[in-house]
Amino acid sequence: MLTFFNPPPFISPSVKQKLSKVVKKQFKEVPISIIFVDLKKITRLNNEYRKLNEPTDVLSFNYDTKELLGEVYVCIEYIKANSAEIRLEEEVIRLILHGILHLYGYDHSTHFVDRTQTDLENMYILQESMLDQVIKK
Repeated sequence: MLTFFNPPPFISPSVKQKLSKVVKKQFKEVPISIIFVDLKKITRLNNEYRKLNEPTDVLSFNYDTKELLGEVYVCIEYIKANSAEIRLEEEVIRLILHGILHLYGYDHSTHFVDRTQTDLENMYILQESMLDQVIKK
């Protein structure tokens, strides 16, 4: 079950429903919070938890409890400034899914020795497949 906090208007009830349905179809249904924040908040979180004093588009925090799998923080301001080539709504949905995949253990970090190019490709293939299911008309 996805719960949205402070979503932009284009994350309509229909989009929320589609996102929830696609995530539930792929994974077990557990609570996940999707939280939209400003540049100041995402920068603070990025600095506090990743030691990077700069904004980013999405951050995921995995709690892995029955009450809450985790939280995905999304910064619309950052996404707007860094995705001019892509429709904003599509990119925001892509990044929500990206954050959710991290909560379910998918990773693209290069510092893990046991990660392979296949792991990276599988994450992005699944992400784009799920995105297609959400944005299809």
